[in-house]
Amino acid sequence: MYEISNSVGDIHQYDDVMNANEANIYVRKVIGANAGRLRSERRISQAELARMLEVNRSHINQFEAGKQNVSIDYLVKIADGLDVSMVEFFSGLGGASPSKIAKNEE
Repeated sequence: MYEISNSVGDIHQYDDVMNANEANIYVRKVIGANAGRLRSERRISQAELARMLEVNRSHINQFEAGKQNVSIDYLVKIADGLDVSMVEFFSGLGGASPSKIAKNEE
């Protein structure tokens, strides 16, 4: 865990940590939205996908809303369930680091 310094001059050392957190949230939202779009394009409900993956529908809902930090293993299962390439989840995240993309979206 990070200690916050009482000195105002030292607080800026934590800017990168805060920006990384914002970038993580942004990336989760983009990946989740892409998964939701891909699922909808295939006319598969969240409940159907959940059954295929043997997870609760709320997990799919939370993932698509960008509220769940999922593993690569989970992404692989979803890609297989939707019959899509893994790269499809990352659409819209190319061209720059996640922190720069997230900052540009603000």
